[in-house]
Amino acid sequence: MFKPRIRRLILTAALTLAALPAAARDHWVSAAAASGDGSAERPWPSVAAALGSDTVRGGDRVLLQPGSYGDLTLTNRHFSPALTLMSAPGGRAHAERVVIKNSSGLILRDLNVWPRQDDPRKKGILVQAMEDTSGIVFDALDIRGAHDAANYLSWDARTWLDERRVGVRLGGRDGVLRGSVLTGVGGGVLLPGPGSKALGNEIRGFSKDGMRVFGSNAEIRGNVIRDCVKVDGNHDDGIQSWVGKNNPDGAITGVVIDGNRIIEWTGPQDHPLRCTLQGIGLFTGPFRNWVIQNNLIAARAHHGISMYDMHGARVVNNTVVNLFGKVGTSPWIQQDKSSRDGSNIIANNVAMQLRIGNKGRPLRNFKVGSMHDLFENPAVFDYRPRAGSALIDAADPAFAPPHDIDGIPRPKGRAPDLGAYERP
Repeated sequence: MFKPRIRRLILTAALTLAALPAAARDHWVSAAAASGDGSAERPWPSVAAALGSDTVRGGDRVLLQPGSYGDLTLTNRHFSPALTLMSAPGGRAHAERVVIKNSSGLILRDLNVWPRQDDPRKKGILVQAMEDTSGIVFDALDIRGAHDAANYLSWDARTWLDERRVGVRLGGRDGVLRGSVLTGVGGGVLLPGPGSKALGNEIRGFSKDGMRVFGSNAEIRGNVIRDCVKVDGNHDDGIQSWVGKNNPDGAITGVVIDGNRIIEWTGPQDHPLRCTLQGIGLFTGPFRNWVIQNNLIAARAHHGISMYDMHGARVVNNTVVNLFGKVGTSPWIQQDKSSRDGSNIIANNVAMQLRIGNKGRPLRNFKVGSMHDLFENPAVFDYRPRAGSALIDAADPAFAPPHDIDGIPRPKGRAPDLGAYERP
């Protein structure tokens, strides 16, 4: 006879096990299948068939075998924990476009997304989560503005103008784009959704802006934005923002831009379409409480980091240099007169010119006089402080982030180094 206490423990354990979700399952899909049951041997013929089967649950994986799935549109799908749709091991599934509507808790991973060669839709957005979504994650996608986008360095102006597709738009709350590569696109990434995140992506070859951020509390971390082309009258920016008429708060607040590399051009120096790129342009505020730190900007336009109607910002340990090594006034770090109320911290930066006024707590910053004396090898975009550089141990530790652009802890010497890089 069990003692009452032991019986209660067994009953509690049984009830706990009953409350646990069933083990996560894998469901298989093949674009070549005619019908199936979702097993590896008899995969579903489409994603719609899999999700309509009533066997897919939150926490499961839907594995897409290699093949083309056309336009992948997911509507009215809500999962907790998140459902993962991904390429099956051993290959990559392809979609022409991806659209998520009225859904939450979805992860799309390891997919190729680009239009067919004969796709008549020359504009539009290749991957997007609409405003009525939340918690949508796009992970490790290969996104191309055209089927031959890998050859973007050989495109002429007409090809760029004809293939003006935007890479990604995160319109909903807390959307994420991470670990993805976008090649040969018009605009790269749009972040209108509050709490959007762009983490560790690469944008290579673009003809408008690399990223645009319009949602408060967005995060842009660890991205590479490079190779801008000039084919029209757009003022091309690596990262740009402005406050639109329909912004619900009247300001964009709490955005973090950390550890990004914005490089105007890495291709042939005599390329006829290479643009003159602006770095981070924050125009037509108000903006409040932004953090802009550990970024490298190697470009030629005046606006390296420019802030208009910015308040309460922390702009620290950025390296803003002329791509050609030309010493002078551009690119600069600037706050306009409406931003000079003393609320912005601008410290430990390296730039060709500083236009920040006497207010705004313009602390320890450095104006570049000689690229050769400061950096390891600018010719190959190596802007780490070289041995003996005046940047070493020269930053104010009160304002330096705890790590540099490469994740190296600060400080390595007596004090942190100026700029985005800490010399090991």
